[in-house]
Amino acid sequence: MAMPVSEFSYGYAFTENLIRSTFSGPKSAPKFPSLIEEAKLGWDVNIDLPALTLFIQFKIGRLLKRSTAKEIANGTIPGLSVPYFRAPVTRRDWSDQHKHLVELEAKFPNSVFYAAPLAVSSAEFQSAYAKTAVHVESALFSPADIGLLTDDQQHNIIYKPGVANAWFCSEPRSLLPLSFSALNDRLSAGFSTPKAPLFRELIPTLTETILEVLPGRTRSEAVRLTNEYSEEFLVTGDGRDKLAIDLAVAREMSRVYLGAELIIAQPRI
Repeated sequence: MAMPVSEFSYGYAFTENLIRSTFSGPKSAPKFPSLIEEAKLGWDVNIDLPALTLFIQFKIGRLLKRSTAKEIANGTIPGLSVPYFRAPVTRRDWSDQHKHLVELEAKFPNSVFYAAPLAVSSAEFQSAYAKTAVHVESALFSPADIGLLTDDQQHNIIYKPGVANAWFCSEPRSLLPLSFSALNDRLSAGFSTPKAPLFRELIPTLTETILEVLPGRTRSEAVRLTNEYSEEFLVTGDGRDKLAIDLAVAREMSRVYLGAELIIAQPRI
């Protein structure tokens, strides 16, 4: 059975609803590549949100309502019942689309997805759009979770609204569809996890880092001058001034021995 919405309409509704639901909106207009560009990129739209850039490839699956559907009739996926969706992954011998998406996801984790609607009727889709929730009422699939295609056969994503699991076929392999709320939770957890020390914690090691790249004789001279610089810049013994001294010394060492100005930028926190 055909879907109650075209891929173009779904892609527009998903993008528009997602943008309308964000607090500040994307940093720039969403990018929709031409057909020629898409063949080289793999994605249908790039939405550059303030804290996340998303690359989405839209998929419209076929809605299966009869128990004669092959995944049920052949017992390919035990326990599967109608209705469910069968969304095709572009064949390897037709296009490098899937390969491009897997490679892109390696560069942008949690940012590259296949997106497929969960609505089983036109009324459900229109209701989701009216609620600004088409992106929420969609299933997201990681290309990397699927992995690179190893043959030129047709493969499909099998998913069912309201069921936590999905499958990648023809030889069934379990997939975990991701909801948009789950994506938000995953990203929020990532933002709350420290990924790097603060700059003020790195300042004391800057001079040591510069010294490590210098050859032996130059390093010995640099150590001596580092001590002289420290005495010259010393004002008081409190911690704040000590950090300023360390930074000034590192700047001088970079200028004298590396011939480079030390420029540092960090967002305010």
